[in-house]
Amino acid sequence: FIITDNQTLLLGVQSNQIKTKDQDEYYGIDRFKGSRVINSIFTGYSGKFNKIGTQINLRQDNINTGLSSTTGLFGISYDLDQHWKIAGNISNSFSAPTLPQLYNSGAGGNINLKPEEDNSIETSLQYFGNTENLRIVVFNKDIKNLIQAGTTLVPGSAFTHILENVSKAKNSGIEFSGQKSFNNLTFKASATFQDPLDKITNTQLLRRAKEFSSIEIIYIYNQFSFGGQTFISSSTTDVAIGDGCNSSNPACRKNAGYSVFNLNGSYKYDKNWTLRLNLENIFNKTYQQAYGFNTPGFGAFLTIQYQP
Repeated sequence: FIITDNQTLLLGVQSNQIKTKDQDEYYGIDRFKGSRVINSIFTGYSGKFNKIGTQINLRQDNINTGLSSTTGLFGISYDLDQHWKIAGNISNSFSAPTLPQLYNSGAGGNINLKPEEDNSIETSLQYFGNTENLRIVVFNKDIKNLIQAGTTLVPGSAFTHILENVSKAKNSGIEFSGQKSFNNLTFKASATFQDPLDKITNTQLLRRAKEFSSIEIIYIYNQFSFGGQTFISSSTTDVAIGDGCNSSNPACRKNAGYSVFNLNGSYKYDKNWTLRLNLENIFNKTYQQAYGFNTPGFGAFLTIQYQP
């Protein structure tokens, strides 16, 4: 709803009916299956009064398992001039365990998992120009019952760990992002420096990097588009591997930092048809984000898209 030229109101209802099944293709046996219904109502308000902007969101979720939660966000911004502004918001969120996280025991599922809950606060400084923008965000998030891999292995597995809740966790840091355009050429970059912390053990949260960044270049020429991207991540800690690896050995508890390079190109034949080629991990980098599980190597993907 448009209240005035500078105020809007959103009201909505939503119902999600989710069914999940994992089946052994060879034997035709269901490893697990489950269903869930989530009914939600939500509202949002945004307004702009001279140099001050406001945003308020509220949401109520009800799950047929008996779980329910009310979450929201309050944000405010102030225009310093026509290019610069400062902003801040506080919010909370609720995330119930997914069906595989609960019931897929072979992949670490745990029916005793509790929903994740968090309280967040952000402040930012933003710049918007004709051909460039810049955003600096300082954030802090306190998390209750974070879901992550635990220390107990799935029976019969050498690498897969049963999921568990971390009762208290925290993540705070600073994020930089921006882009600049020169005619047909656009540069994008972002970098995050954070401290994901298990507040009970005072150690780095598992499989969460303290530093990561990305750089992207896009060039457009008539109907053609060419681009390249690199993603860089620092090392992450991981659970100890029980298969002949002593938990006191740091080498068994760390995923090394890595960088991945991708290329892409597209050709827009007309307003409806587009041809795209994506080349991922072009140097066939071997790396892992979870100990014992390699990520995909080099891949090429050709797509033809029709969009009337």
